[in-house]
Amino acid sequence: MAAYLVGLRGSLRQAATIGATVTLTHTAGVLLLGLVLSTTRAVASERVYPWLGLGSGLLLTGVGVGLLLRARPGRRHHAHAHDHHGHGEPPLGRRGLVALGLAGGLVPSPSAVVVLLAGIALGRAWFGLALVLAYGLGMAATLTGIGLLLARLRARIDRRLQVPAGSPLARLGRLLPAVTASVIVLVGLGLALQGAARL
Repeated sequence: MAAYLVGLRGSLRQAATIGATVTLTHTAGVLLLGLVLSTTRAVASERVYPWLGLGSGLLLTGVGVGLLLRARPGRRHHAHAHDHHGHGEPPLGRRGLVALGLAGGLVPSPSAVVVLLAGIALGRAWFGLALVLAYGLGMAATLTGIGLLLARLRARIDRRLQVPAGSPLARLGRLLPAVTASVIVLVGLGLALQGAARL
């Protein structure tokens, strides 16, 4: 999320969308995994987490590859021409933002699952559920707050640094979307390989 917002000039609305999607996916994952683990002994979290990590990594890699394709020089000029008319396309559409959020929230926090299972084991499932929901709301506030801060910081830096078009700093700025997309691809591949190694 940070790489996307800083490197690709994400907007405040995009920060909120990614934060909300990560939170909803994570909270739903905790509730679903807690329900499955509390009703059956056949599925152990040690077997579920590697698959979730693999899926999260592959999804993140796909988003990064899509961003890398959009950062190609030919597409960049096309999007730049539109920007003069105020119709520049965002680096990611709503589907891409949701995919980025899903990748970030797909693997539930083990501690949140333990809290939910402890509540169920003590006969206070409602309390475990309330704690998981509070955890999700806290996560939403934190992620969205950090996202908004990064997006504002990037906008403020852009306003203060009026860089001449042919300068080395301007060329570096044009490379930033490709570098950011490459970082997202590498993180996704790392997560996928880590999940696959644990299968």
